[in-house]
Amino acid sequence: MLGENNSPFAAIAFEQIHRDGDPMAVIAIRGSFKLDSDGSLHIADKQAIVLADEYEGPAQTSQLVKVSDLVPFKPATDITVLGHAYAPEQYDTAWQFGVTIANKSYLLHCHGEREWIATKRDWQGISRGADPHAASGHHWQLTTTASLAQVPLDYALAAGGEVIGARRHEVDLRNPRGCGLLHPDLRTHGESFPAPAIDSESAPVESPFKAPEPQGTAPVPPWWAWRQRYVGTYDEIWKRERHPRLPEDFDYHFYQCAHPNLIWDGYLNGAERVQLHRLTADQPSLTFVLPDVVPVARFLWRDEREVVARLNLDGVYIDMRGEPPWQVDLTWRGWIVTCPQFLRIDIKLVRLGHPVLPDLPSIGEAGLEEAST
Repeated sequence: MLGENNSPFAAIAFEQIHRDGDPMAVIAIRGSFKLDSDGSLHIADKQAIVLADEYEGPAQTSQLVKVSDLVPFKPATDITVLGHAYAPEQYDTAWQFGVTIANKSYLLHCHGEREWIATKRDWQGISRGADPHAASGHHWQLTTTASLAQVPLDYALAAGGEVIGARRHEVDLRNPRGCGLLHPDLRTHGESFPAPAIDSESAPVESPFKAPEPQGTAPVPPWWAWRQRYVGTYDEIWKRERHPRLPEDFDYHFYQCAHPNLIWDGYLNGAERVQLHRLTADQPSLTFVLPDVVPVARFLWRDEREVVARLNLDGVYIDMRGEPPWQVDLTWRGWIVTCPQFLRIDIKLVRLGHPVLPDLPSIGEAGLEEAST
C-alpha cells in the first residue's frame, strides 16, 4: 500500500476499520531528529517506525517511553518529554521546570525526597476536628524536603498509586504507578510514607489522603483512566450488534498519549518555538524550533483517481535522557476511505509557506476536510 516515500523519514501504510464502519487506508510517518545542546536540530541517521508501545521494563510497572505508530487517527498533537528536571544551583530542595511550545506553557514543581510522617495528635488538635492531615489518632506531617541535583520525569514520583491501608486493593487509575496515598483508616506507629516529588501550582500535594491530578511529561499508557474514559462501551449490545467493530461511543482521543495538559488544542503546524525549562544539566533553558516541513500524501486508485492531502502533525516526542545529542521524534498521520480499487499512497515533503499547501485538504476524524482557503 505504501508507494513512493520521497522523504527522509520512516513511513508505514496499513488498513483499519473506522469506528463508523468505513475501511481506512492509513499512512503514518515518524521523523527522528537529533537535538544538540545549542538548540540545533538535524535529521537523525537512523529512521524507524515504532510497531508497538515500548516500556523501560514490564509494561504494568515501568515507564512508557515510545508509543506505537500503528494508530489510525489522533484528533490533536501529543507533546511528551522524557528525562530529568535539574536543580538551578546544582542542588536544591524544590524548583520549577517544564516545557513551552509557541504560546502554551506547562510548568511543574519538583521536590527533593519528602515523606508523610505520622505523629500523635494532641488533645487540642482532636478538639479542632478540621485537620485535613489527621486520621486514626494521628497527625500526618510532611517532612522538610531533602536537597538533590535532579528528579527523574517519572510518574512513579507523582501523585496517585496504591491506596495504602485500604481493606481492599485500591489504586488511583489516573496514575497507577504513583507513589501512593494513605487511607484515612491507616493505623501506624512511627512509620513514614513517600510523598510525591512532582506536582504543580494548580495541583499541589496538600494531604496524604487526597491525590491531586497527577503531573508529568512522559507518555501515558492506554489503560490509565485519562485514556480509558474514551474507549467506549463494551457490553452485551456491543457484542451482539457491533463486535469486532469499535463501539459507537468510542472517541479517537483514546489514542492521545500525552498528559492531558500537554495535548495541543488541534494540531501544531511545524516551525513552532520550543523551550525546555530546567531539563538540561548545564543551562536554565534550551530553545529549538520544530522543522518547517509538512508531509503531503498522494492517494491513488487503479482507475486513475487520486487525492492529495496534507498530513497532521500529531506527535512531538522529546527524549532528553542521556548525553547530547538528544532525540526528538515527530509523527504525522492521515487516512482516506478505501475500496478494492485503491492502489497506493505516495508521500513527499513540502516547506511551510509553499503555495500548494493552502489549497490542499486536511484530514479529520470523518476523513477529508476542505481547504481553509
